[in-house]
Amino acid sequence: MVSKPGTNNKKLYSYVKCMKSDSSGAAPLKKDGTSHSDPSAKAEILNSQFSSVFTEEDVTNLPSMGPGH
Repeated sequence: MVSKPGTNNKKLYSYVKCMKSDSSGAAPLKKDGTSHSDPSAKAEILNSQFSSVFTEEDVTNLPSMGPGH
């Protein structure tokens, strides 16, 4: 699959991209010193991390935008 200089290399780049694709997903994650590679365990670890860095705002006492908004 060698192309001549100056020709369209679209097929070559498409082939290279296809061959180097990585479908293994996220790498194993560590929690409390233990490595986890099970997809559901990794999902729980990521969910726990993301939920710990976001805050829930109290939306029960928002100011009124007034008429026209």
